[in-house]
Amino acid sequence: MKKLGLAGLAGILLVLLGLMLGGGPTVMGLFERAAQVVGPDIAQAAAQGAWLPIQNNPCNAQMRLFFYDEDTMGSDDACGVASQESIAAYVKTGTLTLTNKTLTAPTITAPTITGAGTAALATVTTTGDITCTPDATGGNAGARSTFTGLPAVRMFTAAGVNGTTETSTGYMDDSPAGEWAAVEVSAPDITTGATATYWRVGAASLYVTFGSTATAGDGVTNATGNDNDDLTADESVGMWVRSTKALSSGALTWKCNETNSQAFSIPAIAAADKWTWVEVDITALAGATCDVTTSVSVLAGTTAPAGATIYIDGMIKWDGANEIAIGSNVQEDGVLGILTVTTTDGGTTSHAMAALVEWTDFAVNYQSSNDVLIPISDTSAKTLFGTVAY
Repeated sequence: MKKLGLAGLAGILLVLLGLMLGGGPTVMGLFERAAQVVGPDIAQAAAQGAWLPIQNNPCNAQMRLFFYDEDTMGSDDACGVASQESIAAYVKTGTLTLTNKTLTAPTITAPTITGAGTAALATVTTTGDITCTPDATGGNAGARSTFTGLPAVRMFTAAGVNGTTETSTGYMDDSPAGEWAAVEVSAPDITTGATATYWRVGAASLYVTFGSTATAGDGVTNATGNDNDDLTADESVGMWVRSTKALSSGALTWKCNETNSQAFSIPAIAAADKWTWVEVDITALAGATCDVTTSVSVLAGTTAPAGATIYIDGMIKWDGANEIAIGSNVQEDGVLGILTVTTTDGGTTSHAMAALVEWTDFAVNYQSSNDVLIPISDTSAKTLFGTVAY
């Protein structure tokens, strides 16, 4: 290889000076010919003659050296040398895909790991929590996010309660198509029925599609399963709701129907296409309003959710005084199991334990503070022993 002469050195200095003053080109080319170094114009350099061949050179048997100022390292040039700034920028902000690589004692700050795979780690040490995020669909069709290992679980004990006096799950079952009917204020713009594609309790849910011309008051009503309910002593109605659009509070209302009907806003559905548990506060019914309820409805509020399909499942009403405290803000589907044992038998009954079944013996009211159980069956003569994930 020939030594660089004064002209070559001058060319290098001119390149560097141009970079310092004007930011420089994206690629700097240094090319050595018999008598000079040409740069930074690659096309001009290539036009000035043949390159000097060198031995063991991977760059097409031509001696050339490119300096890249390329923060993304996207060119993948075997003959390129990155600038210091590019290396630093790539390491600090770039995205690197590792395949079949081994990391020895790595420190990873705030990682986000997506996709399916297996990590064989002997020991993982963290100063924070490891969270298994609930299923992205909100638990549609039995989907669950599971964690294998030692989760955050605790046990609780509580006195049983008779849920047969005030709790009612008769508003909705797995065959809502024959029980719920469309309510259309003016134009026919409601489509409703049962679907086994999206459900949260049982194996089917009620769907309501609001047409583009849907207005306030459109929706669905259920005239069966109400048994002239007296709701004046109750505080809450809960249900699972899934919507193809995010909904603000009051976009939907829950209404009890009788001579003195009253409607209540359903809380916001913040995420589309995800099941969300909502609790409707009906404490304002104390008095004579809805003491002989003939039907209940889910209707559009002032701003109708035109173009949205709403799925509703697991509707239940209860008396707040009957709620069973479990002392934890549990994960969705985090009540892992509840056993009961008879406690007020006077010694005449075997104390054999029995397992409670969700949506047969109890439901869970997921609320902002510690969650509670909603009793459905009568466990008033029993003590509950449960395990929850929180």
